Amino acid sequence: MSRAVTARAARPATKGRPAPGKGYFQRSELPLASLIFLTPLLIIYEAGTRYFSSEIVAFTWMQGVFHLVGASGRHLPALAVVSILLACHIVRHDPWEVRPAHLFGMVLESVLLAIPLMLIGTVAAHYLPMFAANNRLVSLIVLSVGAGIYEELVFRLIAFT
Repeated sequence: MSRAVTARAARPATKGRPAPGKGYFQRSELPLASLIFLTPLLIIYEAGTRYFSSEIVAFTWMQGVFHLVGASGRHLPALAVVSILLACHIVRHDPWEVRPAHLFGMVLESVLLAIPLMLIGTVAAHYLPMFAANNRLVSLIVLSVGAGIYEELVFRLIAFT
């Protein structure tokens, strides 16, 4: 179950309209907070794949789905992310407010969770040469950002939902 679904289920309904939770974890799970948090990452990924790196599998799959329905365009997967999060926000009738403290918490949470992954990647690259094939740090950052966005969208939000 996604964090957004659990956030919605945890809120009590008042006057026909669900009231968002007041804590950090409830607020950081809301679609609008996710959209604001992801927008700079989408820009980094879109610019990065143009200049530094290749695309990730989930991004390519999303483009393939768009081609099947007759749509084409390099930025359609990014527009899909924005559209899905906005649609979820509107359908849920959430308030149009996001506190900067919650966004800062989301950044801090992401950095703290990334540190062990970077350490594991460094150790893997040292002991397993096939993991060290792409040595450009910028390419690895771009691919990591894209994987975080598009693979979560494809495998968690779309496939599980």
